[in-house]
Amino acid sequence: MDMHPTRLALTLLIGMLLSFAPACDVNNRPTSGLDVKFSASLVLRDGAGNATAEFDAGEPVTFELTVTNLLSEQQRIVFPDSQTFEFEIRDPSGQKLWNWAHGQAFLTVLTAVEFAPGESKRFTHTWDQTGNDGRAVGPGDYDARGFLPIQLFGVRARPVGLKIAS
Repeated sequence: MDMHPTRLALTLLIGMLLSFAPACDVNNRPTSGLDVKFSASLVLRDGAGNATAEFDAGEPVTFELTVTNLLSEQQRIVFPDSQTFEFEIRDPSGQKLWNWAHGQAFLTVLTAVEFAPGESKRFTHTWDQTGNDGRAVGPGDYDARGFLPIQLFGVRARPVGLKIAS
């Protein structure tokens, strides 16, 4: 379907503006990163479901990001599109070798995720050790990262060291 250039430009502009959509409380009042009280943790699991940081080359790595609302009231996070989480692998210099969203298309619609008081939500993905370039990520030490992709502030887990053995 062809889109008129003016409509396309307007759609892109709206998408850019929405990429700065803040988190909101349950009444849709924007909250700043300092006001939002979430914790996040990242665990890596092997094929048997065991938490580990060491994997053989080619062994599937399951990312498990857990995000918890630490407040005693319901919270809503509004995302600028349908992507609600992200995972990354970075080398020791910080270069991104792989990320979950690479090559995917997301709907440009606001997406709200509700958290009840104290509620935790889990986001998972199994990575096959292939980089964004389509080649296997070789043996070595890496940082695994998991976070909610929000522009104004982030709900990020601490990076987890990942070792790929030869």
